[in-house]
Amino acid sequence: MEIKLNKDIQKLQDSFFIGLNFRQTVFGGLGLALGALIYLETTKHGINTELASWICIAVVAPFAALGFVTYHGMPFEQLVRVWVKHYILCPKRIVFRLENDFYNRDKMRIEAAEKKEATSDE
Repeated sequence: MEIKLNKDIQKLQDSFFIGLNFRQTVFGGLGLALGALIYLETTKHGINTELASWICIAVVAPFAALGFVTYHGMPFEQLVRVWVKHYILCPKRIVFRLENDFYNRDKMRIEAAEKKEATSDE
């Protein structure tokens, strides 16, 4: 038995903290804490603020993706797993071959007609 629901209801998420679900809250907090820590440590060691901010973005981006990115109902880590399997571990080379099923089915009749035509021309 299948119960049909509206798409709006299917995408409904529970709110954990200020409108974010638990997953988004955890990964957002981890990213924020790690970004602040890296920024403070890099600027303390003499790296200019622009480079420090780019380093923070590079480090925090995976945490943001883990918390907020979903594609076809899959979370980010499952999406990466599917992508790696599809494009790296099991790539398929698709080769185009022209096959005419009608010709293969009627091949004997066509060859007989061509032979008959060739003998009648001589």
